Amino acid sequence: MEKYTRKNKKEKRYTPIEKGIRFDNILKKYNVYKRIKGVYCDTYLDNIRECRLWRQTYVPSELKNPITKDFDPDNNALITFDEAWDIYKKNYLASDVAVATYNYKMKRERIFKYLMLFRMRDITPKVITEFIRFEKEKWNEDTPKNRRCNFNHELKVLKAFFNWWKEESEDTHFQNPVLNKHRKIGIICETPYREKKMDRTELLQFFNALGEKTLWQDLAYFQFYIAGRIQEAAAIQVERIDLRRKELLIKEVAVWGDNKKLLMIKSLPKNNKPEPVFLNDTLLEIAIRRIECASPIEFKGQVYNLIFNIDGKPLSYRQIQYHYNKALQKCGLHKKFSGTHIMRHSMGTITRSVTGNLDSAQAVTRHKDTKIAQQYSQLDYELQKKASNDVEDYMSCTTLDEKGQSPVPKLRLL
Repeated sequence: MEKYTRKNKKEKRYTPIEKGIRFDNILKKYNVYKRIKGVYCDTYLDNIRECRLWRQTYVPSELKNPITKDFDPDNNALITFDEAWDIYKKNYLASDVAVATYNYKMKRERIFKYLMLFRMRDITPKVITEFIRFEKEKWNEDTPKNRRCNFNHELKVLKAFFNWWKEESEDTHFQNPVLNKHRKIGIICETPYREKKMDRTELLQFFNALGEKTLWQDLAYFQFYIAGRIQEAAAIQVERIDLRRKELLIKEVAVWGDNKKLLMIKSLPKNNKPEPVFLNDTLLEIAIRRIECASPIEFKGQVYNLIFNIDGKPLSYRQIQYHYNKALQKCGLHKKFSGTHIMRHSMGTITRSVTGNLDSAQAVTRHKDTKIAQQYSQLDYELQKKASNDVEDYMSCTTLDEKGQSPVPKLRLL
């Protein structure tokens, strides 16, 4: 049997690819290596792209720049993305943002693995472009039944993070690398349009499908008429209902975790202030019925007297989602609508349609910004139809006045 020399063994085990990268024929992985200030570093990775990234960005822990609590602009040149992100989580996200915002940003953290080893100053628009293309390839290859349409949420989180870093670090050499073009680069497929606003007939079908005077029908009616978020409706307590004045005070908000179970009950809604809401006769009847079924619930050391509960336990988002979607499927609307926010959108739109007034829609949805209220209350199709017919009648008028011109109708202020 032929003996292998040392040279033959080395050639058999490794196949050179490029500088600092070789393929290990035994482990079937790429071995990437480099030397930094006399320190030899190497690792095994799955593809050449990751190897090139590692060679470009990896810094041994003993050579990393220590981070102090207070930023020093002169010592931020070596700070990497993962170090800055860690400060961002501890000093900002954990204390200055709402729980929902914190959870929203944390869900995107794992996708930033590509950027973690980059120094902050080295992250340029070109790096973000490569990051988006790298992730886009993974989604196209690994998930044939992929529901992702783009990377807009990730880019939004990154842009906010980079803006925070620029302000906090006072690093004059750093510029936010996220550009508008990255949204276009990140498009995987066209975002399907999903209707959010139900008309009167569809709403009645949905309410009936939930069952007469059931917990889920009462919850849906409450969410619809208060034009609220489902988190607000699920956290209504007995003491917040004033039957004599026919008034509900929205103060607590349910917060569900990634497993869709109740994580906490916040003391204030999204607008950071308690919001009074009028109870019409339908809501008043439901409130009286639900108060009788309410029972004190102890949750994380606090006692809550929730009117919507199941056997003395708070509702999970999964339960609500299941019954809403089941009712939509029962009445044949599941292909058109989904989720729970359709109640809020529908109330805003119907209010504007019935009253003809955007202010009324803004009052029921309790939005501070008129632009947001407009998004929740689109103009009714029948109103557009009437306007089109009126203009057609005006344009088709054949009667001329004494000067040979079409009569112009007098406008009156509404």
